Parts: sequence; structure tokens; C-alpha cells
Amino acid sequence: MDTRLLEIKPGDRYGMLSIVAEAPRYRKPSGIPIRMFVCKCDCGTEKQVRLSSLREGTTVSCGCFHKANAGRALRAAVTTHGKSHTPLYYVWQAMIQRCHSPKNKSYQRYGARGISVCQEWRDSFEAFSDYMGPRPIGLTIDRKNSVGNYEPGNVRWATYTEQARNTRRNHLHTINGETKCLAEWCEILNEPWTTVKKRVAAGHDPFIRLRRERCDRRS
Repeated sequence: MDTRLLEIKPGDRYGMLSIVAEAPRYRKPSGIPIRMFVCKCDCGTEKQVRLSSLREGTTVSCGCFHKANAGRALRAAVTTHGKSHTPLYYVWQAMIQRCHSPKNKSYQRYGARGISVCQEWRDSFEAFSDYMGPRPIGLTIDRKNSVGNYEPGNVRWATYTEQARNTRRNHLHTINGETKCLAEWCEILNEPWTTVKKRVAAGHDPFIRLRRERCDRRS
């Protein structure tokens, strides 16, 4: 139906919107004119709306209707699991924000690098809660594969030290087929961290002294 031929009168209602007056027509880049109407929402807000949007029911308010529904849905979700103020809930929120909200201060280190939260956990806090269990005191969520996503099989509770050692910035070193970060090897082998860092920066074997001592003992 050609909506330009429809008679629209002030006072006509579409959802929560009442027609106030017809506005100047909006023209698409192709030059096709679109009928626009000034509408007043039941909340008192006025806005211009396309006639086609009114007729099709895609616009039923100034936006307050959808905001109210979203708020009710969120409150219902919070009420459903009753854990909105638990440490685990804050972990879940922060995880999603840094992976999927460009406004989050940590987004560049997560979402911008392609790291995401699996759809099941994004859609359901309860699914995340069932998998992770309560957050242990002093532990934080960590990805086993630091370039992988937050998903079942790739997350664990870890200490801040363990998490710091599991970052892409760490220098990994393999001894006798076992790979660990340098800081951990320093603790195990009782090597001074500053000395080992200097060896790495110079392009040398970080544990060359220990290898030489082993060779001396064998000879």
C-alpha cells in the first residue's frame, strides 16, 4: 500500500504514540520521499517517526517502552538466580564487559584481540555459575590458553601469581621437555631473576651457568 495516500490526523494513535502533526518529508539518498510525523509519547516525549514504522508497529514509543521491558527482564534475571551481589556475578560481568564492550578500559587487551566469552555463558549467568562454582577467596578467573576464549575447558581459578605467569608477555623456556615461564624456573632452580632477564635480553641461554655446571660434573 502507498502510505503517501493515507489520511493521518492529529490525535491518531499508534501504540503509545499520538500524532501531533505531519513533519517535512525525509528524502532517501535515492530521492524517494518518506512521510514523517511528529508524535507525542505517553511519557510526554516528542519525536519524529516514519509513517511506515508507525503502520508496521516497529516504533510504538519514544524508546521508553523497550527500556522499561529491558529493565524488567534484567530484574527478572537477577531475581531468578539471586546471586547479583556475589563475587562470582561480578567476575561474570567483568569478563563479558572486557570482551564485548569497546567502552571497557580492558577491551583492547581482550575483545579487540578477538578474545570472547562463549555464547552459552554470555546468555546465562547460571550456566557460568554451574560450571565454575563459587569463587574461592583470593583466586581469580584465568584462561589456561592465554590466547583462547572464556569457555568450558579453558578456564580455571588461579592465584594472581599463577595468572601473571600465564600471559602472552611471558618468556617461556623448556628444560628436559617441561615448559614453564622464566620466573617459575628461577624459583625452581634458585637462579636470580635479574641475572636471568639480562641473559635473555642479550640473546643468551638464561640458564647457561647451570648447564655448564652439569657438564663439568659429567667430565
